[in-house]
Order: sequence, then C-alpha cells, then structure tokens
Amino acid sequence: RKISLLCYTWIAWVARFATLVAIIACFIDPLPWGLHDVVLLTGRSESLWLTTALSPTPGSTGVVDLAFTGFFSDYLNPSVAILVIVIWRLLTYYIYLIFGAVALPFWSRSIRKEPHL
Repeated sequence: RKISLLCYTWIAWVARFATLVAIIACFIDPLPWGLHDVVLLTGRSESLWLTTALSPTPGSTGVVDLAFTGFFSDYLNPSVAILVIVIWRLLTYYIYLIFGAVALPFWSRSIRKEPHL
C-alpha cells in the first residue's frame, strides 16, 4: 500500500513538471530535442516551481511571468512565451481556483449539516 502511494505521488510530481515541458514542446518547430534538452527544461521547470513557492505575491503573479521569460528565453521568443505562460497558468493554477470555487458551496453545505461537538 505504501509503495503504491509513493508511486502515485511520484507520478503526480513528474506530471506537474512535465506539463510545462510538454506545452513548450508544442510551440517549438521542428523539435531538435535530445535527452539533454528534456532534462534541462525539466530542471528549469522545477526551478520555476520553487520560485513560485517562494514568491511573496498571491499566486506568484508577476514574479512567475518575469522568471519564466528568463528561464526559457533560449527556447521561446517573447511573444510565444506570453502565450505559453497563459496556457501553463490556466492548466496548473487557475483551473484549481475554478474547481475550488465550484466545490466550496457543496463542501460548506456538508460541513453545516454535520453536528458540532
């Protein structure tokens, strides 16, 4: 049981970092990639996630945008980078806010129905 939970956690984290690499891959034509590029982009993606965790602004607004253009400037030109940032943030940040806003009323109703101690 613990092994399967560890595997699920590992898959979730790999998917989190691979999302940005996959989005960038969609905008690079042709793909002259090797293992080195994938490892490099994954490492930069992890560094970007760390930057967002340490940012003092809510949701790392502004900080992540500036860091992104610096981290991936050798793979994306600035106009494409803006589009990639928007897609990436929609898939990895704003979608959770939307789901949370939808789930919150249902959750709060279920909490109010439970007897209090």
